[in-house]
Amino acid sequence: MLGKPQIKLSENPNKTILWVIIFGFILRVVFHLFLAKFYFNRENIYVSGDTYSWVDCIVNLIDHGTYKISVDHDYSYFARMPGYSFFIGIFYLLFGKNFDLIFPAIAWTQILFDTAAIFLVYRICKWTFKDNYTPLIAAFLYATYPFIIVWTPVAYSESISIFFMLWSLYYFRSKSRYK
Repeated sequence: MLGKPQIKLSENPNKTILWVIIFGFILRVVFHLFLAKFYFNRENIYVSGDTYSWVDCIVNLIDHGTYKISVDHDYSYFARMPGYSFFIGIFYLLFGKNFDLIFPAIAWTQILFDTAAIFLVYRICKWTFKDNYTPLIAAFLYATYPFIIVWTPVAYSESISIFFMLWSLYYFRSKSRYK
């Protein structure tokens, strides 16, 4: 007979999602520590082509009082949307403008946010599909999705943007009385 598969993931789905989250975290850490240099084929895994467009905007705002990519160019206002630049700015102020500390701190923060996103995917799917298997499968797929894992160490807005999009879906779907 056809029907729901009788796959036994765990007696307790909460225990299973915890293992999926831990596995996703380990994948991100292993990529960051051991594989990113080979994948990107460069020593500095934290910086890529567009990184400094966000950095320059926030540095110019903090140091010169104007949010633009170049203080010398009249048409460089809002070269980048300010959200990710302000995220970088937090680290810029916390670590005393030392980019040798700022970029690794951003990478580890993005790894933590992206690990939390695994849980958000699980909860959103739990509300949507109302079973135990689909949310676990969706969370596992997100936990192992190569695109998101690859961009967590790089100072790019992708992983933070995805986290905030998932957090927004979670927030608006939740039954919080503080909406």
